[in-house]
Formats: sequence, structure tokens, C-alpha cells
Amino acid sequence: MLRDARMQDVAELRALLAAAWAATYRDLIGDDALAAMTREALRPETLAAALGDPSRLTLVALDGAALLGVVAAELRPAATHVARLYAAPGAEGRGVGTALLAALRARRPDMPVTLHVASANARARGFYAARGFRDRGPGREIVAGVAFDVRVLELPVGAPMAPSSTAPRTAAR
Repeated sequence: MLRDARMQDVAELRALLAAAWAATYRDLIGDDALAAMTREALRPETLAAALGDPSRLTLVALDGAALLGVVAAELRPAATHVARLYAAPGAEGRGVGTALLAALRARRPDMPVTLHVASANARARGFYAARGFRDRGPGREIVAGVAFDVRVLELPVGAPMAPSSTAPRTAAR
């Protein structure tokens, strides 16, 4: 099931993101940088503030009560910009990310979807390419003092996105 994230999800969101970041970034940036990034960027008050911000949208995927994934986006005037898309460790490859992206796109179908992906994260780059995202070039992003070389990706309006047969159902709002 997919739904909007709620304030009561903050602790579980933090745990999911910390685990996903460890699995994703440990080999890319090392333990010390990962710890600093997690400590700074995943403070509960920061996550809660994002949930209360009307210029942002956070959706979660659930299996019963268990949080399987999250997508957080900035609702910019010319695009929906994905700030975070993560599946819980063990939930990768089950259609969670694809379902979250599709639900996000459905909220603003007349806007392109943009994001930054770490250049060294070949798995994520392949995930997005398989879903129709186009590489718009290099960039640089700093997350809580940790710098990443990134690729700027875009899913244009109307571009098909690969469906997932294992995607969770979307809950009514």
C-alpha cells in the first residue's frame, strides 16, 4: 500500500533511511562520512519539518505496518524534484521504488520528474535508466557536508515509465 507520510512515521522513516544509506553509501564515502551525513541530515526535527512543508511531498510504501520504501520530493514550479527514493534493505527489487515514482508522477503528471544520483552509484543509475530517465549531465551535490559527484536525471512529461508487476497498491488519500 502507498500513502502520504505522516508525522508519526518520522522515527520509522529515519530508521529506514539510515539503513538504506548505510547499504548504499558505505562503500562510496566510508563510515565516518556516512555517520556524519546520517547524523546531520536525518535529524527527526528535519524530517518532521519536511513533512509539514507544503512545497514538499513524501510518500511511503507499506507491507501491513512495515515501511518498505519512501520517496520525498520538492514540488518546484517547473518540475517535481526527487530528493530521496529508497527501499528498505531486503525490499529492493520488489517494485517498491517504481511504485513510489509512479505515484509521485501521478500527483503532478504535467511536470517532468528530476533528480540527482551519485555518479558512482551504478545500480541506481541503471534503475533510473530502465524507467526512462534521461541523463542531463554532471553535477555536484553536498549532503550534510558530504560532497557527491552526481548525474542530473530527468523523466520528461509524457515519457513512458517501465511498470512493475510487483508494485504495492496505492491507498486512497
